[in-house]
Amino acid sequence: MARDRIVELRRVPASQLAPSPANWRLHPDSQRTALAEVLDAVGLVDAVIARQTGEGLELIDGHLRADMAGDEVVPVLVVDLDEAEAAHVLATLDPLAAMADVDGAALGELLAGLETEPAIDYGRLYQVLDMPLGRSRGDVADDTPVEPAPDPVSVRGDVWLLGEHRLMCGDSFESADVERLLAGAEPELLVTDPPYGVDYDPAWRDEALGHASNRRRGTVTGDDTADWRAALAVYGAAQVLYAFTAGPPLGDLALSCEIVTSSGYELRHVIVWRKPQLVPTRGHYNSQHEKILYAVRRGATANWVGPGNAVDVWDIDHIHPHNTKPEDDPTAHGTQKPVECMERPIRHHTGDVYDPFVGSGTTIVAAERQERRCFAMEIDPGYVDTAVARWETLTGQKAQREPT
Repeated sequence: MARDRIVELRRVPASQLAPSPANWRLHPDSQRTALAEVLDAVGLVDAVIARQTGEGLELIDGHLRADMAGDEVVPVLVVDLDEAEAAHVLATLDPLAAMADVDGAALGELLAGLETEPAIDYGRLYQVLDMPLGRSRGDVADDTPVEPAPDPVSVRGDVWLLGEHRLMCGDSFESADVERLLAGAEPELLVTDPPYGVDYDPAWRDEALGHASNRRRGTVTGDDTADWRAALAVYGAAQVLYAFTAGPPLGDLALSCEIVTSSGYELRHVIVWRKPQLVPTRGHYNSQHEKILYAVRRGATANWVGPGNAVDVWDIDHIHPHNTKPEDDPTAHGTQKPVECMERPIRHHTGDVYDPFVGSGTTIVAAERQERRCFAMEIDPGYVDTAVARWETLTGQKAQREPT
């Protein structure tokens, strides 16, 4: 029989509760906004947990609620724990809750039955479960690319200001370009779909199948460069790295791993993005997945804020599952990834985001939806225009070209 360590329930001003010096949880603005929405809607329905020390009450759980409450009175469960026991609770309380599985159908029914008022953004709230139930920035078709203009407006050297984001038409292998893009910032998270080194041309599938289709046929500038470690040499301050990689026959997974590990990173996982449909290949086996390298700079921390039950197989819909949607226009970027592929790493870690090969701007869209700042580089002026147009469509704002 488990011991009951609860002593009493008190109501005290939140300002009298001392935070635990061992608290490891970080609370981004998106979480604060979500909690504020719930508190405004229904009020306090759960007590914070604290232990009595010689200096007063010290929090074990409920740091964010106490911080947001200020001088307001909050309910406090006072527990009879010493410092070591409190540390065990602090280390296990959230991870244990995150280990619970999700019945998607039951959750869907629950959410469908909720009234629209009070307004709670459940899309933001359920991001912690890696369940994109809604959009945080309106009902915009975020995975719909904008057709690149035949005569690009952008030119080499342009820096576009997309709200808080910065996008440069430049070369991530060139230190002068990267320095101008970052303007003194040091993004902690690098998320990118780098060159595959295959001079990628998606039109071959239609030719091999003997028919035309509306698949995305856009070629990728610079994709004949397999070794992209120069980008990591130019900017090596990112603590966490996520990079898509092509496996045989499109590229060499071993080379991708060598690029990452030789650039000062420790490879933590090879994540599998499992697609709902197969993709024809030239080999004996058709492909239904892509690999994503997850690495952390040696000696650095991962700044992890993701769920405790995260897995290394990501079931994410392909961007054009039936090849009939408008986003499958044959002039769109040939290797564009779904927004969720870029958004998930951003949800799982803190800090600004850097993408040295942003293509049509998917990482910018993902950062915008997560209310995070993105620094993005793209060498192709047409795709820079595409990225600008996607952000403008998503936000309803106008991008500004930075004066030179």
